Amino acid sequence: ISYASGADRGKLTIEKRELTVKADNKSKDYDGSAFTAFTSTITGFASGENDSVISGTVTYGGSAVGAVDAGTYTITPVVSGLSASNYFFTAQNGTLTINKVVLTVKADDKSKVWDGSAFTAFTRTITGFVNGENESVISGSVTYGGSAVGATAVGTYTITPIVSGLSATNYSFSPQNGTLTIAAWNAQGHGFYSPVGVPNSVFTAAPASAPLVNPGEAWNVAKGGSTVPLKFNVFAGTVEKTSLSDIKSFQTSKLATCSGGTGDDPVETLATTGGTTLRYDTTAMQWVQNWQTPKVSNDTCYRAWATFADGSSLEAFFKLRR
Repeated sequence: ISYASGADRGKLTIEKRELTVKADNKSKDYDGSAFTAFTSTITGFASGENDSVISGTVTYGGSAVGAVDAGTYTITPVVSGLSASNYFFTAQNGTLTINKVVLTVKADDKSKVWDGSAFTAFTRTITGFVNGENESVISGSVTYGGSAVGATAVGTYTITPIVSGLSATNYSFSPQNGTLTIAAWNAQGHGFYSPVGVPNSVFTAAPASAPLVNPGEAWNVAKGGSTVPLKFNVFAGTVEKTSLSDIKSFQTSKLATCSGGTGDDPVETLATTGGTTLRYDTTAMQWVQNWQTPKVSNDTCYRAWATFADGSSLEAFFKLRR
């Protein structure tokens, strides 16, 4: 290219290219230690060039350098230490995220034999702490909900720890149910003693329902109008129950038919003395209910049963004859 004398000369300008220095993003669960070994990514190089054309190092600033508490923090790459002939540098923050550790709040498991009282003084266990920490780093108290709070009936129930009252900087909370089990009373396999006998007795532990018709037991056969001695024991766990308040009722019911039995078993010993009021015999150490059977004009079947304070029952099926 030639230029005339005195002509204005043109200018060629090559502008520096912008490089973005991006601080790295990191995340971890809270462990009480700081983030270390920060890195960065530099982008925007011209075709064919890379980090080899620059010199210097990137340092880091911002609220997250050395952060140990839960939360999201910002880290800033400081690029003043970098130099390059054809580039200039802008910094772009990264983020450091510290996730809260989940603590398990477990409601306690409790069990007892039915005693008519509610469970009280619920407790919980909190697990999952890190960094040698314990419950001193949390505040608040756990309350309880669920079907079992105050439960007095026989059965298994659920109790839920309610953790809304707890707070902690580096932890969150996950509730885990506990179970409350109330066991029924029992007859320790005895049933009614002779003259009825264990094979001809049916014990039903609460909260199950006792059979209303003969489930396949032998009929205890006696003359209508006779007095049949029903003798038994009942236990709360291994503790014998001997108070009248432990027996809810003694009842009899006439059945519509005499079907369902597996044969007849005569009641060979009948009561000749003693009242017909339920009592505990402190000598024989057993309950006695002398049942004055009704007189009948033909074979008539009955169900006779004692219901205990916990709702369990002991029963037998009778065929009364004229």
